[in-house]
Amino acid sequence: MSAGAYHTCGLRSDGAIQCWGANEQQRPPAGSFTAVSAGASHTCGLRSDGAIQCWGTNYYGEIAAPAGSFTAVSAGRDHTCGLRTSGAIECWGSNQYGQTDAPAP
Repeated sequence: MSAGAYHTCGLRSDGAIQCWGANEQQRPPAGSFTAVSAGASHTCGLRSDGAIQCWGTNYYGEIAAPAGSFTAVSAGRDHTCGLRTSGAIECWGSNQYGQTDAPAP
């Protein structure tokens, strides 16, 4: 379960994500996920195949997840970061506070 600014999402036992609260974040994509993380007004899920999919508002590119395989996802206020299977950290969205300047592994 993860709470954003105006919404909350949870991972169901069947891998589906269910959200409630603000409208844009209430409509998660269908499919099987292993993790969910809510930002201020967006949410991202880690799909069973390792891809990250995000939805909600996209004021700063925070839902534009890069392609590839990840093992974890964490959504912040206006940005999101994912841990790649290689151990590298990749972030996208607002760089207002330096969020996309992830340190080298």
